[in-house]
Amino acid sequence: MGLRIYDPRLHFPPPALPEQPSSATAPPVQRAHLIEPSAALASSGLWDEETCEELIHPKFKKSDLDKRRHDLALPGTRLRPLAQDDRIPVILVAKQNAFKLLFPRGWAQPLLHSVVYTATMLGGLEERRAQHREAGVPCFPEQYGNVCDAGREFEVSVAKEDERRWSRKPPGKRIDHPTWTPEWEKVLRLDEEESMSAKGVWLLPSALAAHAGKAEGVVNAFRKARGMAPLPSGFSASAVVHVKLEVEGRGSPGRMAEIHALGDGERAEWIEAVDEGADRLHDGVSHAQLVRPVYPASVSS
Repeated sequence: MGLRIYDPRLHFPPPALPEQPSSATAPPVQRAHLIEPSAALASSGLWDEETCEELIHPKFKKSDLDKRRHDLALPGTRLRPLAQDDRIPVILVAKQNAFKLLFPRGWAQPLLHSVVYTATMLGGLEERRAQHREAGVPCFPEQYGNVCDAGREFEVSVAKEDERRWSRKPPGKRIDHPTWTPEWEKVLRLDEEESMSAKGVWLLPSALAAHAGKAEGVVNAFRKARGMAPLPSGFSASAVVHVKLEVEGRGSPGRMAEIHALGDGERAEWIEAVDEGADRLHDGVSHAQLVRPVYPASVSS
C-alpha cells in the first residue's frame, strides 16, 4: 500500500496503543470489506528520484517545530499539519506475520522513533542479515558477491569500511597483508587472460550443484522459456554455489576467512581429534597442516 504521511515529528509522541485482549476473550474481527492488492493501491512517489532528493533534509528543524508548539495558546496541543510541511511517501508491505516499511533516505530517525514509541518490534537490515545467517540461507546482496551488480557494490562498500577500520588501528595490532575483497580469480582458478576478459561468474541453485554437467541445459531451458538468450557453453565451470559451513567445536569464521583443504591422512587426524573432545581439538595436528591454504573465500559466520 502506497501512502503519503506528514512529518511524524508533528504528532510526537504518538498516542499509546490500547492493550490487546487475550485470544480467549477477544471478539472476532469484523471486516466490512476486503481491500484487494492492486497496482493503483501500491503506487507511490517513493520511486520518484526527484521527490526523494527533495526529502533528504527536512524543511523544518526540531527547533522550528518546538517554536510552533510554544506559540500555541494551549500547552500540549498537537501541531496541525500545514501546507508547507513535508509529505513523505511510504510503502507498507504486508507479510505473513509482519509488515515491511519502505521510506525515503533521511527519515529513519523521525519515523522509527514514532514506531518504537508504540512498543512495536522493529528490525532493520542488520537484523535481517543476522536472521539469514542464523538460518543458514543466503541473504541478498551479502552472499551474492560478483554474480550481480548489487553483490559487487556490496563487496566494495564493505571492503572500504574494513580498510578504514584497519587503517585506524595501531601498526602493532594490524593484520599483515589484509585482503579487502574476495580474489575471485583464485577462487575460480582463472588465468590472466580469462581475468582480463571479465569472464562472468554464474550462481547455480544448490539443487543443481550435484548435476553440474546437466545444469547448463536446465538453466538455458529456463531462460528460453522466458525469452532470454542462452548462456555460452561451459559457463558452469565458472559457477558458484551457496554452501553452509558448520564449525566443529569452537570458533566463528568471519568475512574473508580462508578455507583449507585436508588430505586423507590429515582428515583422519582431525576426526580423531574431534572425537576426543572440543578441548583437544588441535592435539596431534602439526602447525604445517593448519596453515596450508588452498584459496581464499568469502565466508559469513
